[in-house]
Amino acid sequence: MGRPWDDQSDEPTARMPAAQREWRGSAWPPEPGVADAPTVVDGRVTHVSERPPYSSAPGYPPRPYGGMYAPVPYEGYPGMEPPREPSALAQPFPIWLTIAAPLVMALTLAMAFGAEVLLLGADWATGALAAALAAFALAVVTLAVLVTRLIAGRRALGTVGLAALLALALTGGGLAGISQLNPLRSAQAHQFESARQWQAAINEYAQMGEHAPNAPDIARVYAEWGEALSRSGDDAGAASRLATVTQTYAQSGAPVSRARADLYSVYVTWIRSGATTLPFQQALTFLASYASDPACDASCQRTIVDVSGQARYQYGQQLLKASQYKQAITEFELAQTKYSASPYAKPAHLGAAQAYMALAQQTLSQDCASAVPYYQTLATSYGDTSQGRQAQAKLAAPVTVTGVMTGAPGNPAPTIYLSRKINPSQSYASEDYHASLNLSTGKYSFASVLPGVYYLTTLRTTSTQIIYTWYVGSDNNPAPVRVGPICAMDLGALKY
Repeated sequence: MGRPWDDQSDEPTARMPAAQREWRGSAWPPEPGVADAPTVVDGRVTHVSERPPYSSAPGYPPRPYGGMYAPVPYEGYPGMEPPREPSALAQPFPIWLTIAAPLVMALTLAMAFGAEVLLLGADWATGALAAALAAFALAVVTLAVLVTRLIAGRRALGTVGLAALLALALTGGGLAGISQLNPLRSAQAHQFESARQWQAAINEYAQMGEHAPNAPDIARVYAEWGEALSRSGDDAGAASRLATVTQTYAQSGAPVSRARADLYSVYVTWIRSGATTLPFQQALTFLASYASDPACDASCQRTIVDVSGQARYQYGQQLLKASQYKQAITEFELAQTKYSASPYAKPAHLGAAQAYMALAQQTLSQDCASAVPYYQTLATSYGDTSQGRQAQAKLAAPVTVTGVMTGAPGNPAPTIYLSRKINPSQSYASEDYHASLNLSTGKYSFASVLPGVYYLTTLRTTSTQIIYTWYVGSDNNPAPVRVGPICAMDLGALKY
């Protein structure tokens, strides 16, 4: 028989790749000279090759499989690589992933918000900001995945549309979160205010941009805070918060008037309680200014007068305990003069006497001459008090008078006198106090001289005469020696 393809053109073979043409040429027909045995099949003689056809083809001879030849997998044409499967990024995502991705991203945003608020203790606005930043980050990731899939060959319109829509939604959510920061702060501030978490509410309003001196919300919260403390009996805390409104947030409108009225009530209650630890200077200054406020009627003004007298007295007591005697005297004397009709005027009189005595004794140890006026004030203005009587006795007590006399002769030495009265023309002196002269040092001393005006004289008696001298001033008249109260007096050095 001829070759099966003898009646066919060689053109298809010519168009085959070189490797394939080589395989086909080597496999069939058999080369000449190969011994073929004649075989009769159905009465026809044919030649069957002793070797299996396509002996050089891959996968031959086939392996027996259950009495039959096992199928040989297709391995393509020799010399040609099998076609590659498209990458996972170029293939459509499973429907579950398409649905789950937005849900996971939404959960991520919720977790960002919750982590800030619940775990880190931040406010709602900070949580919203964290969620907004997370949304922006997820939008960037979404766009990155889309670009990667486009490069990989996935250019389906649905894929691009869904990814773009998701990125747009995330970006919009982030912008919405940022735009709602102040509304969130306002909402949380009101929530804190309702829950009486005053400082937290103030912080939220401050983050919204309110600041002194015009911050109505902050001023209102401080006023509410002060009122709450006042109801609980904490006058000090209440006064502090309300004074913050009147001083720091004085341009905040209605809350300021509210705080001033509340502060008036707090100070009146606090002063009437008899406390001696309140900020009296601040309270008195405020009450004086509130007396001219249109909101303070006649009853309010009378109340201010009454409590101001009491406050002056109590402030004086506070200063007296703190050893601030001069300031205490000022407050006690104001309580006596400016609020003489107050029931605290008389206690203020007694308090002033105590302060004067303490100041006089303190000054006496430092500068005796400066202490004398305080004793004199006590003696004259507070003589009806025990301190005034002590001062009178102190002022009347005798003092020591000393001096030095030089050039005095001896044998016998002169005797020195302090005389209230003298008459030089008659050589007369009352000689109220006398002192001996120490010739070696020239010193003399009068131990107990009552305060008054004296003249210094000497008397020296010899066997033949009595020598009487007195000391004169620049006008050649006897010079008076003024012995003051309380303090010892030194006449200095005199020449005989």
